[in-house]
Amino acid sequence: MRLAAFKRVEMLSKMHGHLTHRELSTGFTFQGERIPLVNPQRGIFKPRQMRYLLSIKTVIPKPGGRVWYDDQSEAHDQIYDGDDGIDYAFMGSDPNAADNQWLRAAYENQVGVIYFLGIAPGRHQAIWPEMLHDERCCRTLPPWSFVPSATGGCASCLSMTTPGSCERK
Repeated sequence: MRLAAFKRVEMLSKMHGHLTHRELSTGFTFQGERIPLVNPQRGIFKPRQMRYLLSIKTVIPKPGGRVWYDDQSEAHDQIYDGDDGIDYAFMGSDPNAADNQWLRAAYENQVGVIYFLGIAPGRHQAIWPEMLHDERCCRTLPPWSFVPSATGGCASCLSMTTPGSCERK
C-alpha cells in the first residue's frame, strides 16, 4: 500500500511539479479503495488502512497567517543552509498524543514516509521516502529530523544516536 502511495506521489510530482490541495486531495487507489495522502487539517497523517503514518507536511501560511510550529519556517533555512537534516516538531505539547506516537512508531520501525514541504501558501514539494531520525541527544530543537532526498528518491537513513554521541552511523 505504501509503495502505491509513493508511485502516486511520483506521478503527481512529474505531472504538476509542485502539488496543491487539488492534487493531494485525489489520494491514491489501493485494491480498488481510494486512500488519502494527507489530512488537510493536520500535518501528521496516518490513513486508517495503514499501520504506520504515511505523510507529514509543513505549510507556508498566507501573509498575515499564523505560524503554528517553528518548523514551518526552519525547514527552508535548514535546506538552503545545507544542513544534514530537517527538523519536524511534535504536534502540540503531549509527546504521547496519537500523532506523535505515529511519528515515534515510524522512526522505531524505520518506515519511509512522504514529506510534503510547504513552499508557498497552498503549495508543496513532495520528498519521499524519508526516514525519521531521533536527534534529541544532539539538539534542543524539535525531536524528529530526517535527511531530505533532493530528487524524491531514496533518502539516507540516520540511525539513532546515543547520548553524547552524534556521529552518523
